[in-house]
Amino acid sequence: MEKTVSQILEIKNALGEFTKKELPSKLSYWLGRIEDEINPSFNRFSKENNKIIVEKYGVKVEGTETFKVPVEKFKEYNDEVSILLEQKEEIKISIKLDLFDGVLASKEFFIAMGDLVKPE
Repeated sequence: MEKTVSQILEIKNALGEFTKKELPSKLSYWLGRIEDEINPSFNRFSKENNKIIVEKYGVKVEGTETFKVPVEKFKEYNDEVSILLEQKEEIKISIKLDLFDGVLASKEFFIAMGDLVKPE
């Protein structure tokens, strides 16, 4: 399934819903597989985003090792990051809906996951 980087970031965030929950081992396994599948895209985006901030638009915060994007450069930064977020990646794994039997999950989780959760 093709997903934009923006969708991948939403999936990564949605998976966080389960980090501290006790889950059936089979569900935990498949959620982990999905996370393993999307982590390279997430890491690539994070690396490029940091590079854009540090090398192009960011200003080092005095007394720290962090950078921030000044208000006057934010539109340019946002435009460039938007291009990254629109890039498409292939996700080759999905999970069956019945693995969630007896597990509470928010509707936001299922919305973010989209077609990665299959009815059968």
